[in-house]
Amino acid sequence: MDTKSLLIEDTAGAQQALLDSHRLAILGIKPEDHAMQPAYYVAEYLHKSGYDVIPVPVYYPDCREIFGKPVCRK
Repeated sequence: MDTKSLLIEDTAGAQQALLDSHRLAILGIKPEDHAMQPAYYVAEYLHKSGYDVIPVPVYYPDCREIFGKPVCRK
């Protein structure tokens, strides 16, 4: 399969992908003490909207959970 055909490069495609999805891994999510930054509040909005958000922070090694869910590091 040509992986380039899986790229989403327009707004309509991104909207459809969100409508078709139920679980989202958020790479680079920040913990709640950074709640005023998009890397937290966008994921929070998606979580509150019913998406199953899998938190994948890049930094913050002491952070163990976000939204009551364990963070994924691998």
